Amino acid sequence: MQQVPFLKKSLLFLIPFILFLALLYNVKETKLASIRTVDPEYIHLISSVNLASGQYKLLSIESPATSLYIYGAMVVKITHWLTGNNVSLMDDFLLNPEKYILSFRISLIIATLLSLLCLGFFVYKYTGNLILSFFLQLCPFVSLEILNLTTIICPESFLIIIMIWYIILLLLLRKEAVSEIKIVIYFSIIAAIGLATKMTFIPLIIIPLLLFSKNKYRLYYLLITVFLALVIAFPAVIQHERFISWVNGLIFHAGNYGKGAAKIVDINLFEENLKKIFSTEIFFSIAYLFSIFTVIYLFFIKKKKDKTFLFFLAIAIVFTFQIALTAKHFAFRYLIPSMMLTTYVIYESGATYHLYYKSFSAKGIKILSYTILAIILGFGLTSLIRHNIKYKFHRESRMDAYHFIKENLYEKPILIIPNYFGSSTLAYSIYFSAGWTGEYRDLYFGRLNQLYPDTYFYVPFIGKYQKWNYDISLPDILTKYKEFYVYGALDATDAKEEDFNQKIKNRINYYNSFGQTTIGIKRIYQSAYDVVYKLSIDQDKLHHLYHYEEIKCDMENLSKDSTCFETNTKYKFNYNNNRSNSTAFSGKYCQFLDQGHPWGSGIILENVKPGNHYEVTLWKKSSDKNCFIVATIENSNDFYIACNYVNQVKNGWEQLKLTFEADKKIENKQVHIYIWYNGKDHAFIDDFQITIGTLPAPNEIPAF
Repeated sequence: MQQVPFLKKSLLFLIPFILFLALLYNVKETKLASIRTVDPEYIHLISSVNLASGQYKLLSIESPATSLYIYGAMVVKITHWLTGNNVSLMDDFLLNPEKYILSFRISLIIATLLSLLCLGFFVYKYTGNLILSFFLQLCPFVSLEILNLTTIICPESFLIIIMIWYIILLLLLRKEAVSEIKIVIYFSIIAAIGLATKMTFIPLIIIPLLLFSKNKYRLYYLLITVFLALVIAFPAVIQHERFISWVNGLIFHAGNYGKGAAKIVDINLFEENLKKIFSTEIFFSIAYLFSIFTVIYLFFIKKKKDKTFLFFLAIAIVFTFQIALTAKHFAFRYLIPSMMLTTYVIYESGATYHLYYKSFSAKGIKILSYTILAIILGFGLTSLIRHNIKYKFHRESRMDAYHFIKENLYEKPILIIPNYFGSSTLAYSIYFSAGWTGEYRDLYFGRLNQLYPDTYFYVPFIGKYQKWNYDISLPDILTKYKEFYVYGALDATDAKEEDFNQKIKNRINYYNSFGQTTIGIKRIYQSAYDVVYKLSIDQDKLHHLYHYEEIKCDMENLSKDSTCFETNTKYKFNYNNNRSNSTAFSGKYCQFLDQGHPWGSGIILENVKPGNHYEVTLWKKSSDKNCFIVATIENSNDFYIACNYVNQVKNGWEQLKLTFEADKKIENKQVHIYIWYNGKDHAFIDDFQITIGTLPAPNEIPAF
């Protein structure tokens, strides 16, 4: 006789097992995060790595996502402990980022499956209803967005797990299965974790607030929730001014991420987004309509004091609130907390109408339930398959390029031109994530310059060449190597792939437009979305293309009126009355900078022509890295570089180096080059030098 309950309970593994197969398929199809989803996966991974390393002042706190980061820090620590091979956590991440992505993804999947299994067992334990257990376990299948995000590292994937436990608590509260004070505590914990994960969870606070029977329970719930949320979200709390500024932007600007017009709602955009929600999220829309109709129905049959009325009223308020938030700052993922309640609301609606009408027989209810179950399950699985088929070619093409680069260009000098969301190079992924380390940028980028010294980037949405975090010019890169490689993600801009491919070639061939072949360019790989060129650079010809002029300021000689430093040319460097003879890199004098004297010598360059190459160096001695060479024009939005790249070290002094190439934006503009110290200690500056390389003809420089 006991075999029947055991057999029934074993069936509760069925839906989680189907979900496991679906998610495993999705992980296999999505392949490496670096080829498509550096935003958001690498942002959240690097934040977890920072937390695991004891670095609490995180840059990414907008969600605020800190519960995800705490969880991720544990996953990162365990992964490093099991597979780190005595390499530091930072180095292991920078060398093997996808290992950590995969372990993070798998851990989220396991947590989701275990939570779903618990949901089934709790429902069956307190209701004895196997169909209901199946039905509520279908909550991830009601939306493609939920299924897809379950395998991606983001706050929403963690919210999916939280919402499964939220449904369990709702069931316990509705069935009065445990004491209400315990439910208050459990809900407070779940709500606090939810709030510390994503602000879109805020509406979900309302449901238990309306369902608790006593005001004191409501007060306990709010106080405990707020206290725990502040504790869990401590990285956002310690940076509360920045967090509050972010929230204000969301409230008072109509666009996503606190951008757009300075108004609360853009009506036209709001209406358009509402149409998207109701035309795409069908099951959620049905649940929303059920909740509205049920509230109206119970109101008119005078059941306003009934707990079921309060439940549907709470659901209707929460769904409406979350729909409004999503329509204002649109992304389907913002609806996930409410969408996860879809199957539960549909069940409660059906149970309510059946209670009053009993229009279906037990057999009819079973047939209807299994039909709806099959529809939801089939919808979820087919949507996921169609989604992966849609992106299959892109992913496979990009993976083919990834393998080519890994096998043929490892440790070779390369310029990477990526798509914002990813590329076929792992290097861009760690470049992107290191940019999200806030106060730890110098730490990460300093190590990246050591681990990958011959890797460079041209990022189209920035429009700058960079050696990791340092601005650099293309001529400065090319003059270092006889053989060099250029990788281009052909979907990096809005231009057609073939057009962008041609722009890359034109930019390199620019140096061959002066009557001789200076750089040989050979395409060694081409696919639908990626191209790789091998450059053979004649260094002598490249060097002799330029006419060089050197301007040297050794801080030794002042002009007769003591307003400028004399140089070896007609140019003069301004003097700010802060010369020192306490130490010097060469000669007797240098400049002294501190908080009271942050601005050092500078020069204004005239007659700037496209193609001119500028190399600026100086020697500095200081206890920090807060000394910069700055190059800018009057409108700094068009051109501004502040560089503290250390080119070499000698006798306790560091040589800073900045290079840039003039283009149309600064043609015939006055370029200001000066020294800036923004530290709290002091710095000594000596031997300020500018080398100007001028090409023989003012040919227009092609842009990527």
